[in-house]
Amino acid sequence: MEFRELTRLRSRVDGIMAQMPVALGPEGSYLTATHQPGRVAVWSPEGRLVRVLGNGEGEGPGEFQYVSGIVVDDDAVVNIVTGLRHWHRYTFEGDSIETIRVPSVGGLSEATIGPGGTLVTTTRGPGGIGRLVLWRPETGVRVVDGSFVAVGAHALISASREMGLWSAEHPRYALRRHTLPSGTVDVEIERRVEWFPSRSSVREYDESAPLLFRLTVDDRGLLWVWTNVRDPDAPSTPRPRARFPGEEDPDIAGRYRDYVLEALSADGRLVASRRFDRVQDVAVGVTAGFWVRTEDDPLRTLTIVKPILVRREGEDADRPGR
Repeated sequence: MEFRELTRLRSRVDGIMAQMPVALGPEGSYLTATHQPGRVAVWSPEGRLVRVLGNGEGEGPGEFQYVSGIVVDDDAVVNIVTGLRHWHRYTFEGDSIETIRVPSVGGLSEATIGPGGTLVTTTRGPGGIGRLVLWRPETGVRVVDGSFVAVGAHALISASREMGLWSAEHPRYALRRHTLPSGTVDVEIERRVEWFPSRSSVREYDESAPLLFRLTVDDRGLLWVWTNVRDPDAPSTPRPRARFPGEEDPDIAGRYRDYVLEALSADGRLVASRRFDRVQDVAVGVTAGFWVRTEDDPLRTLTIVKPILVRREGEDADRPGR
């Protein structure tokens, strides 16, 4: 498994820093969240900043703080979801169309386009049970039981027109396919490997436990799963704690945790697997041929890459290769 660089989204010194999440726009453009509240950046296929959309920070029409999901639909409408219960819709040129208030308990997380062009995001109900939020022009917003456990503040979902809508369930390494519009599960895959032991409850989590943190479905028939697992060569001493959230030295984290990326077929067969020492080396999938890697530089450059599957001899399927 290798990555081929396509372009780089270089942040500007005036504060327009490209950051996750990232979406693909019309004619090969890219849309990213930014470091500025209430702003989403549009980038050219070559990585040049084209414009910034969003009505700024707030809770009024077209206003938001930080973005948790971006998806561009077939009509080139930019859909933005945030940690609040609002779904913002903009034209690709940057004009606010509408702000939809979603009837839910928790905020909204990731966004994707499901079969038939249905826009899908997720929220959390009582007890952390995930709920699917569906939107179509003719029916408006519907909230249905997704029957999965949300991971922290986010539920892991992804969809493609050919593969349908899937979710990943933590603490088990379990993938589920959902039918729409009911949200019911019609296929479930559970991967059992020595380095990801199943646990019965999210409450059992500790810093040595494995964690699912990303799922991407593509039209080649593959399910891509990202996991954060304990490094088998980790020091015996306790992992140092950062003074503030998000300020941990990535080199220190890399000595205690590894990142495993796997590709599975729709019936659960392992197609490819690779282990990374550092989070900076891991590319995160958005679509089949469009992945993102965050560079370790002061301006937080986002590199757009394409995954390439390479056959290597001598790798154990259940012990991910380097």
